[in-house]
Amino acid sequence: MADAASTSTPAPAAAAPTEPTAARDISRDGAKIADMEYYDLLGVRGDASDLDLKKAYRKAAIKNHPDKGGDEETFKMIGEAYRVLSDNHLRADYDKYGKKKPTDEVGLKEATDMFGSLFGGERFMDLIGEISLIKDFGKASEIMMTEEEKEELEAQMKAEHKKANPTDAPASVDATAAASAAKTDLPSEATTAGDEAARKAAEAGATSEEIAEAKKKEDARQKQKLTPEQKAKLEELEKEKEENERKRVEELAEKLKERIRPFVDARKPGDKDDSQTQIFERKMKEEAEDLKLESFGVELLHAIGNIYVMKATTWIKTKKHSFLGFGGFMSRMKERGAVVKETWGMLGSALNVKASMDELARRQEKGEIPEDELRALEQDMSGKMLLATWRGTRFEISGILRQVCDKVLNEKGVNDKVLFNRAQAILFLGMIYKSVQPDEGDDERRELERLVADAAGKNKKKGKKDKKVGGSTTPTTGAAASAST
Repeated sequence: MADAASTSTPAPAAAAPTEPTAARDISRDGAKIADMEYYDLLGVRGDASDLDLKKAYRKAAIKNHPDKGGDEETFKMIGEAYRVLSDNHLRADYDKYGKKKPTDEVGLKEATDMFGSLFGGERFMDLIGEISLIKDFGKASEIMMTEEEKEELEAQMKAEHKKANPTDAPASVDATAAASAAKTDLPSEATTAGDEAARKAAEAGATSEEIAEAKKKEDARQKQKLTPEQKAKLEELEKEKEENERKRVEELAEKLKERIRPFVDARKPGDKDDSQTQIFERKMKEEAEDLKLESFGVELLHAIGNIYVMKATTWIKTKKHSFLGFGGFMSRMKERGAVVKETWGMLGSALNVKASMDELARRQEKGEIPEDELRALEQDMSGKMLLATWRGTRFEISGILRQVCDKVLNEKGVNDKVLFNRAQAILFLGMIYKSVQPDEGDDERRELERLVADAAGKNKKKGKKDKKVGGSTTPTTGAAASAST
């Protein structure tokens, strides 16, 4: 009898796995969800986290993409489901009231919000802050455009999103919105002229300061065509941008100091046998492995790591006065060269997109493009837009992080020993970020990154062909390889 009783005791435990299933339609707030359709489309529970939603969305979008035999309507609904559930306010309304009439429309504000999640999202906020690229372009465009142009642009963006062309940024509604938003800076005559002037300066071997000055002068010349009211609004916008950037740098500097504090305060900072250094290294590696799962996570970590390593190395060599300061001088020259390369790459990508758009528009007007070729050209355009947007984002991040590192490494009132330990910590952290690689078999989830890598590879081939050098190598390690191009 005792044996029989003992064998029956595990029975209650077997029922435990059914508990999550029963609570599938319970929201994060503990309330019953009115309509589970959107959650079912993504294949997640009602209490799914933001990260779970993002992973599920990208997987579902790729699986149901029309290019891969999926149903176009299902693909659209998956995009709509993610749009609603990824917004905390919309998700709360959906959980409470159920599905409302699908808007299926994306304007400037929605495109800006989606763009924020395209490159890193909230998980990278403590490292790079809020990316302001599309927001700044959108505000400037609104000021410089007439009311008729604004209405036309909004209508165009809504029409593009409603059509949901499967060749527009495959596997992501986010990419479609971001690419559409990226167009807002292209029609701006002042912006285009300024970029062209900066590109010519870069080709002539100018420094980053000279490139910026050339763009500034050309933009100023173009602004003469604006009304006094537009000029005043642009000046106000510029002051607002400068103030936002100052606050962003200050906040990120404080967060970076806090992040590296365990390393700086260690008994023997950087020593392989120091227990506090080991704990810091393990924690930072675990965090990096988590961050790389975000959209463009690997590329962002590489970009951040490159800046950290460069700034810390320059600071250390300058302080050590290696070979009468020659080491520090060479590091500063290398840093300037990297800035020029980034500037040229960003401007070149933007101009390449505009030239391709103009050519596509001309051929469409003449009606000489077969349908299959048109779809291929549109897909190629999506890749170029994403590449230009990524390079613009990386350029912004690099500029901010250079200021952040300068602030942390040159803080007044802090003794040299602490500053040296900070430099070591930033270098140490940068090397961890640079070493991150995509997981094997992660190609499906990194579809957008592949588009950027392909576009970067085509640009590199074209550049070498134009210079008659011959031969080219397309990135073989995915978009991570394009992060440095």
